[in-house]
Amino acid sequence: MPDDEKKLTESPPSDVPICGIGASAGGIEALNQFFEALPADLGLAYVVVVHLAPDRKSELPTILSRRTKMPVVQVGDHEVAALRPDHVYVIAPDRKLIVTDTSVGAEPFDQPRGHRMAIDLLFRSIAEAGGDGFALVFSGTGADGAAGAKAVKGRGGLVLVQDPEDAGYGEMPRAVIATGVADVILPVRQLAQRLSELARNKPQILPLLQAKETQPIADTEEKALRDVFEILRKATSHDFSKYKRSTVLRRLSRRMQLTGQLSIADYVQYLRAHPPEIQALFGDFLISVTSFFRDAESWAALQTQIVGPLLEQMEPDDQIRIWVPGCSSGEEAYTVAMVFQEEAERRKIAINQLLIFATDVDEKALATAREGLFPQSITADLSEARLERFFRREDEHFRVVNEVRDRIVFAAHDLLRDPPFSRLHLISCRNLLIYLDRELQDQVMGIFRYALREQGYLFLGASETADDDLFQVIDTRHRIFLARSRAGARVQLPELLTTPGPRSVRYGREAPPPSRTTALELHLAALEQTAPPSVLIDDRGNVAHISPSAARFFLQSGGPPARRLTDLIRPELRDELHVLINRAMEHPEPQLSTFLPVTFNGSAHQVALLAQQRPPTKESREQILITFLDGGVVA
Repeated sequence: MPDDEKKLTESPPSDVPICGIGASAGGIEALNQFFEALPADLGLAYVVVVHLAPDRKSELPTILSRRTKMPVVQVGDHEVAALRPDHVYVIAPDRKLIVTDTSVGAEPFDQPRGHRMAIDLLFRSIAEAGGDGFALVFSGTGADGAAGAKAVKGRGGLVLVQDPEDAGYGEMPRAVIATGVADVILPVRQLAQRLSELARNKPQILPLLQAKETQPIADTEEKALRDVFEILRKATSHDFSKYKRSTVLRRLSRRMQLTGQLSIADYVQYLRAHPPEIQALFGDFLISVTSFFRDAESWAALQTQIVGPLLEQMEPDDQIRIWVPGCSSGEEAYTVAMVFQEEAERRKIAINQLLIFATDVDEKALATAREGLFPQSITADLSEARLERFFRREDEHFRVVNEVRDRIVFAAHDLLRDPPFSRLHLISCRNLLIYLDRELQDQVMGIFRYALREQGYLFLGASETADDDLFQVIDTRHRIFLARSRAGARVQLPELLTTPGPRSVRYGREAPPPSRTTALELHLAALEQTAPPSVLIDDRGNVAHISPSAARFFLQSGGPPARRLTDLIRPELRDELHVLINRAMEHPEPQLSTFLPVTFNGSAHQVALLAQQRPPTKESREQILITFLDGGVVA
């Protein structure tokens, strides 16, 4: 600790829930109303960040002291205050507040004015310190707080936002609401009342928030937890029973707080009585905290040690294949694309065939990722050079340029249930394994090794590591690994956690067609006999109907009968099919793949895929017709 760093509180700090509050233009009035309506005995520590002019003395501590009985403390440069319940801590001008689980301190900004996201920095530090507190966003312009609020929610905290119609300036609240992470949206005085309810209930749920991986809970609660998993599995086909216990309980407790259920058993009854809550819980379980160039030093190491040499080894027309599983809203996938583009430009190498598969089970997150539109708060994670090179400003947002966006295929894919991509040069899977228990982590390692080619690389998060039997360490500090050679033995794909369910796939016709007598019927019959093999799928990739001549293009693996086309298709066509389906979903024009070698009875054929969108009708949703074009035996 520097000699000039001052302690504002000398006595030992206590563990106290943190309530971070961010405001900008119009925020003083909102803060006055909030603290006037807020009880002074909720046991929270309130940390307030308001955008202030750096060259003016702040009167905020004096102003707030008139509105609350709680002590109000301004934290200035190099000052550290122990967090106390029922205390208010205020930022000094031109300083950022950094929170730990026991203290709050002020530091100078690293970024120039105009790029200082002080509220995001506060919320992110709250998330890193434990996360199960509160993030409140009041009146203001811009988007500061949006990214940080997502981090708080991802760690089990609650996000409360002032109703934009109640705010003097509604941009900042709207930016948080647009991310989909706002749990409560109310006028500011009602927010104070709602926070009071949540804070008073929190101690009864605290044992769940603090539960460790092996820590038992009451038998009745353990049974209720299994009931929660079963309800989710039946409704969504996703099994969360092997996700890390502490993460599951933390996110479950969020929903319990918001619905006012003080035991898991009570929450099970609430789930059964309120079906929309099932989807809300499912969405909470899927939340992942992500940002551009997270752990910047690790990305720099990947760029230097792996990306550069890999580009040097490739011919200009060679395809570089990368997979980003659990991509969430897309920041990690776009970061991968930017790193490859930067390194190619630095080395003056053309990369014509860079293909990045970015996958997730969260359809809402994928929709955000495909849009490529991000709030102004990303300026805290990206240099000005990268913002200028890879983004275009649109009002208060930044959009990824098409040059980067077109290199990525965003697709719905369950890492634990769906067949993986293959022949990959790199898998970037950062901070996904931390949510899985040891058994699932081992399974994922097997999937990753199967998907990577020899000399393929795995890039993990700062708290994750790879299986020593399958990967060797390239850089321990930055979590870069190399797939181990199997000495001629073929890598086996682990058994996937497919969940049996209703199957409605129809192969060919279920009954002979009726006799045809008209010229039109004879014409249609001739077309069916001579047309290329094809399959019709719905908007989720499930097979609706397969033409009689298409059977040779399918290869069902062991296990329950598959329904998704990507599970049924021959492995040689699977990756190309992923790309084609997603392009067909986004564009009405026919989408044609390249020709790929596929072996039938010992002979290699050249096969291409044609995907054509069929608009929804009264009888069906949007569908895609996939046609197989067999170019004959390879010479």
